[in-house]
Amino acid sequence: MSRWPGGPAETNEPFERFTELAPISGALCERRQDVNRLLNLDSSWGIAVVRMIMGFVLIITGYEKLISGIQKVSAAMLRNRIPFPTAMAAYITGLELVGGFLLLIGLGGRWLGLLYIGEFLVVSFYIQVPTRGWMDARLPIMLLAGALMLFLSGSGKASVDGVMRNVRQKPSR
Repeated sequence: MSRWPGGPAETNEPFERFTELAPISGALCERRQDVNRLLNLDSSWGIAVVRMIMGFVLIITGYEKLISGIQKVSAAMLRNRIPFPTAMAAYITGLELVGGFLLLIGLGGRWLGLLYIGEFLVVSFYIQVPTRGWMDARLPIMLLAGALMLFLSGSGKASVDGVMRNVRQKPSR
């Protein structure tokens, strides 16, 4: 007879239930090992993913500026009171196109990060936030965060910068 409603009728029943749960416990241990492996993943891979996605986004925006014409980009910069609008239009278009490609391959990540910090500080807090508000400034602010990460951390894994660093550190014979 059970000591409580729904409880075991015999003293061995709780142990039998425990042995029924043993396969579940084993599966949980395996999942814990998978999570531990994931937590041990080198964070430089995360930097590389952000760098590559940022490169793709910048290539696309630079290409859009290029096909729309420097005059149109220059007119937008003039409306936003950017000094030397034609020169800045050409500079930003080139920075986004060429710099985006360099980010994809991971060359000059810290320097590009520094250049993009300047660009996205202006775009975010001089143009977007005052004229359109915080909601429209989300993408430039995230690109600013990516630029800060690149400047502080470098290009991460799978980058030309990493290959060059390894070649320089390799002892010569």
